[in-house]
Amino acid sequence: MHARRTDGRLSRRAWLGALVAAGCCPAAVWASAAWPWSRAWVLDYEVSGRARGVPYRASSQLRWEARDWAYTAVLEMRAPLVGTRTQRSEGRIDDRGTLRPDRFTDQARREHRYELEWARQRYRYVREGEPLREGALPAGTQDRLSLFFQLGGWAAAQAPRGEASVELPVLGRGGAEPWAFRLTGREAVDTPAGALDAWRLERQIRAPDDTAITLWLAPALQYLPARLLLEDDEGHRVDQRLRRLPAGRD
Repeated sequence: MHARRTDGRLSRRAWLGALVAAGCCPAAVWASAAWPWSRAWVLDYEVSGRARGVPYRASSQLRWEARDWAYTAVLEMRAPLVGTRTQRSEGRIDDRGTLRPDRFTDQARREHRYELEWARQRYRYVREGEPLREGALPAGTQDRLSLFFQLGGWAAAQAPRGEASVELPVLGRGGAEPWAFRLTGREAVDTPAGALDAWRLERQIRAPDDTAITLWLAPALQYLPARLLLEDDEGHRVDQRLRRLPAGRD
């Protein structure tokens, strides 16, 4: 997609926001970010995990579509005995290249929804159709799915410079909290799709109950994740690796 073409705890933690996966991120951080994706992307992953001490296998799919400055992103995970969990982020891309989510839903046994009202700089948290909380919405706030794409856009711009750090607000049940990430270097990452050259991006942990997040962002995937690893202080773990290279891109 060319610029003009268009909680974090497991259990729900057992699912770890493997579907994760917000401080304020200055707009200037994103102003130089090149948006590398075509209008449509579909990435399939194999998932291995551990929930409540029990290992499991699953599959997931990450989808992205953008048109006329509007985007939709969907992450769907299917696990035996657990069922399906779907996260969906919908919103717009502003003229600085920043994603502005308008609505984020997290659907498993229950639906959890965040409604972002940028004009009022407020968000609303709704569970099963019942509004439960409202709070401040800092500039640059991402939901736990748009986060992947915003980081990818940032990494695409920063990677030629080597190591770099960024902080941005991420919306969860505790409100918008600052999450910091560091681009640590380039390495090969093993996936079922083969070994891929990737940039390693790690979340900087600040509290014992923060979910650790490591992403391997592959230039071959235009800086979308070839691998995504999430771990928390209770021993839950989700390791999501690219199953196959996408056959074609729009």
